[in-house]
Amino acid sequence: MKICVFGAGAMGGLLGARLAAAGENVSLVARGRHLAAMQRDGLRLVAKNGEIVVTPPCTDDPASLGVQDVVILAVKATALRGAADAVRPLLGPDTVLVPALNGVPWWYFYRLAGPYADRRLDSVDPGGVLWDKLPPSRVIGCVVYAAGEIVAPGVIHSSASESFLLGDPAGRLGARVAALSALCEAAGLSAPISPDIRQALSRHRISHGCRSPHGDGREPSRPQNVDAAGFRAPARARARRAARRRHRDGTARRCRHPDLGDHLRPGAPAGACRGLRACRAAGVAGGVMS
Repeated sequence: MKICVFGAGAMGGLLGARLAAAGENVSLVARGRHLAAMQRDGLRLVAKNGEIVVTPPCTDDPASLGVQDVVILAVKATALRGAADAVRPLLGPDTVLVPALNGVPWWYFYRLAGPYADRRLDSVDPGGVLWDKLPPSRVIGCVVYAAGEIVAPGVIHSSASESFLLGDPAGRLGARVAALSALCEAAGLSAPISPDIRQALSRHRISHGCRSPHGDGREPSRPQNVDAAGFRAPARARARRAARRRHRDGTARRCRHPDLGDHLRPGAPAGACRGLRACRAAGVAGGVMS
């Protein structure tokens, strides 16, 4: 399987390093000093379980790589629109796209049952540019539960679970999703499959939004803020607003959280604990939003 990571920065580089270390046929698209360092010295990934150095093909010219089986889109959401034309030479008749970025994606309403089916979101994709150039029919949805940063050109530090939840939003790519999940798991990544990737994205959006430092000015990783009275009220309000927006947008009201219990294991990050508690305060009890 030929895999291209388009945007081999912190998150894309993490994915590319793991896949390359597992012997997969992976190539990386990057730019600037980071690209130059990878071409010269390889890509170095520093993680809790040790360090690896890999030397996959790296370029700033996607067209030179040819058609791929899988293209992982790891550029920032704000840059994706400008990168769409550069992605297109990588696409063949059966190429799938995996947008490894959180938030509301351009493909969200593709083949969604109900009155909002195939609705295009101008706030996310003005003029439907992404919808037309990166068709939702190619998309395997992804929710990123990982954290990484470029600590030096060509060097990425991974500081979280390296988990990437995958799902088929249209119910047409099940076999491809299963194959990609197995490939990622074999590379040491966690890649479970969600039966409803839209709900998973919404759940992540609510959890992340209600514990956002932009909401109350607090540092989200400080344990003393998890139960602070000054945090609970604004977090509760943000979670409720997010749930109401989801309802108005035509997504399901009920929001199941089958995986949140795992985040409360001993030593779990304060942000994960606070995200669950804030959601519960907003009406998520036992993992179901009422």
